[in-house]
Parts: sequence; structure tokens; C-alpha cells
Amino acid sequence: MFDTMQLAHTIRDARISQNMTQMNLADAMEVSYQAVSNWERGNSMPDISKLEQLCQILHISYEELLGTDSSAKTIRKVIGGSSSAITNTVYKDNIASEESKEPSAEAANDPQQVTVTELCGIAPLLPPNDIETMVENNLSREIGKIDFSSIMGLAPFLNTKYLDQLVQRATITSLKEIVSIAPFLSTEAVDSLVMNSDPDCDMNGILSLAPFMSRDALNSLALEKLHVNSLIKLTGLAPFLSKETLDTLIERADPECDMSGIVSLAPFLSRETLNSLALEKLHVSSLVKLAGLAPFLSKETLDILVERADPECDIPGITALAPFLSKATLDRLANKLLASDISGSRISCLFPFLSQNTLQNIAESIMQKKDLSALKHIAPFI
Repeated sequence: MFDTMQLAHTIRDARISQNMTQMNLADAMEVSYQAVSNWERGNSMPDISKLEQLCQILHISYEELLGTDSSAKTIRKVIGGSSSAITNTVYKDNIASEESKEPSAEAANDPQQVTVTELCGIAPLLPPNDIETMVENNLSREIGKIDFSSIMGLAPFLNTKYLDQLVQRATITSLKEIVSIAPFLSTEAVDSLVMNSDPDCDMNGILSLAPFMSRDALNSLALEKLHVNSLIKLTGLAPFLSKETLDTLIERADPECDMSGIVSLAPFLSRETLNSLALEKLHVSSLVKLAGLAPFLSKETLDILVERADPECDIPGITALAPFLSKATLDRLANKLLASDISGSRISCLFPFLSQNTLQNIAESIMQKKDLSALKHIAPFI
């Protein structure tokens, strides 16, 4: 692959070895001082039509300038070869007629033809239109087929419209292949590629491409084409989906069988949907299973859920939800447990969340029962 910084260093070192200033080289090349400065910093590159002149002035070969024999060979093909692929480029002074843009039969077998693989190696030196011309010439020889690895090498140097068309003509085995060139494609092209794939078989590819897709396409994909057996698989897509789409997906799910999936999507769901889900569709055997949803539910919903539970049988669940419950609800539950003659030690995990009045009542009950173990637990809180 062509190394821009290596070329920059080579130009600088060769200029210095010739005892030339940047201004001297600029005058000799008939370019601006700023152009030479940018070449030597790797900010830009010499026009390919000037490479031969540059080599002559600096007394170096193409191989020395470009760093590889293969790049030098390709440059020679482009500049001085007989290939008709370049008869309409700037290197031939645009003297060819419009009719000559179509490659001849001889060109199809031209040994000097610049291949797409060779083109990838020198693409930074070529104008985009010339790259397109050479690619099309190759495609006419190869009956319209192009290797995807070649598209990856050329993507940064092609205009978006042409790249969109080129990708449609390539064989793509996985959507993950497209990720490397997605920043260079239009949103419409990425949408099309994903929507025409089998999303259930390529979920990882879809997740990788989501940042480059439109929200409309992603919503449509999630609602119409994805058939996931667990909502947790949609977590990666959730930041890119609308709340309405997520709400619809939740409504379709069986919450009791997919609790982990609902918890994973909770940060992206509306509170109204989550409250409705918790109150109307979830029938958990223990409140502890709701701990993951608790930060996203309203205190009113949590209070109702706790009131529905049997506090004596679900102390671990109540404890798990305690940080999210109102003090009034917790006090009421603690007094209810205390009235049922439950051991103070069993409710000690609730002590950090109770009001002082309730703690005093519990302490008095513990002392009456002479429950020394429970007294040790409550002492730090009163």
C-alpha cells in the first residue's frame, strides 16, 4: 500500500541531499513554495504528471520516490504506458475523443492495463475521475465484477455517488465487510445494503452499521425484519431506535420470559411504558427480579408492586427495591412485618432505609423480646 509519509520524507531527504531549498525545488517544478512544503509534511502529494520531473530534479528513481517497485511499475503504466484505460486522463492532455472512452477489444487484453489491485497502491496520487475511469475499464474486462477488498482500498479516493454504485456491484458475504467503508458511503446506500440482507443471520453486521443508517430504516428493520428470540440482542440497536419502536417491541415480547432483555432496554424506554409493563404484564415470583428495572420505574409504581407482595415471604425482594422506595412505604412494611411477630434480625437489612420513628418502634420491640442479635444490628441506626 502507498505510504504518504514515506514519500514526504523521501522528497525532503532527496531535496536536502541536492542542497536545494524548498523555494529552489518549487521554482524548478514550477509550483508554489507552499506546495513543496505540503509535500514534505505529507499534507498533499505531487500531481502524478509531475512525478517524472520531480525524480529528474532530485536525481532519484520512481522506486526510490514511491518506496516500492510495484507502485513505480504502476506509475510508469499510467504515465507512459500504452493502456487505453488512461487515454482520456490528464496525463494524455485530454486529446482523445469522446468515442475513445469505450475500451477497445485490444485494450481488454492489453498487458499494460492498470489492474484494480495496482490502482489501490497508487490511488492517493490519482484524481478521483481518473480512478473511476480505470476501474470502469477493468470492470468491462471482468464482466462487471469487482473484489470487495479492492473497493476497500479505493473508497477514500472515490466520490460518494460512484462508490455507492460500485458497492452494489460487489459480492458481499457479510455486512461487517461494509463497516470499513461505511463512512464513505451515503446513508441511503448503507440502508439499502442492510435492508436487502438477512438481518437475523447478520446481527453483528447490523449493529456495526447502525451509526451509518437512517433512523427510519433502523426502525423499519427492527419492526418488520428482525425476529430475535430475546430482546437483549436489540440492546446495541436501542440507542438508534425511536422510543415508539422500542415500546412496540416490548409490547410484542413475553416479559416474564425475557426479563433480562427488558432490563437491558430499560434505559431507552419511556417511563410510561415501563410502569405499565411492571403493573400489568409482569408477574414475578420475587420482587428481587425487578431490581434491574427499579431505577427506571416511578416510586408510585414501586410502592404498588411492594404492596401487592407478601412481605414475610419476599424480604429479599423488598430489600433489593429498598433504595428506590419511599420512606413511608418502607416504614409501613417494616411495621407490618413487626406486627406479624417476625424476627428483628430478618428485617435488619431494611434498617438503613427506615425513619427514626420506625427504628425506635422496632428497637423497643426487640428489647421486649430480648433479641440481642437483632439489637446489635439496629444499634448503629438509632
